[in-house]
Amino acid sequence: MHALVLDSRFSSVGKIGTALKAHSISAKQKLTVDGALSFLRTSPIDLLILRDYVGDQHTLSVSLAAEYYNPNVSTILLSDRNGEDADELFDLLPSLYSILGNGCDAKSIAKIANSAAETKKDVPLLLGKKFQVAESFSEIRFGKHMPVFATSRIVHNVGMRLSA
Repeated sequence: MHALVLDSRFSSVGKIGTALKAHSISAKQKLTVDGALSFLRTSPIDLLILRDYVGDQHTLSVSLAAEYYNPNVSTILLSDRNGEDADELFDLLPSLYSILGNGCDAKSIAKIANSAAETKKDVPLLLGKKFQVAESFSEIRFGKHMPVFATSRIVHNVGMRLSA
């Protein structure tokens, strides 16, 4: 399981990363929205943990980008939204698994993350050149890159050639 933690507070990012490692979840930490977006372009993730705002930037674009690159991603949002505001987020973000308060401790976040990981089954995905999901081999344009088979735990080359 691969996770991305986005938070502008360096100390909380480290604490969350350490707590995730205790649950066998490898975590990459980013402090800016731009850093997270560029990371998502090159690395598929299974779990996204982020605050509602990082500095003065809203982070929902990162959640949407994570869904674009992996439709099976789970998102945990750290926010103090409640009521209709929280309900609206669940409508807008299909990947949203949980909304936790900003003051939530790292161990609780890791337990919820582990729960999100257990609900996701290993689903075979065909990933194209930019980690975009394809429904079949015919949708992938072959060039120098072979298609990739991915589950929530591993990524490796399929190693098969298709003939026209």
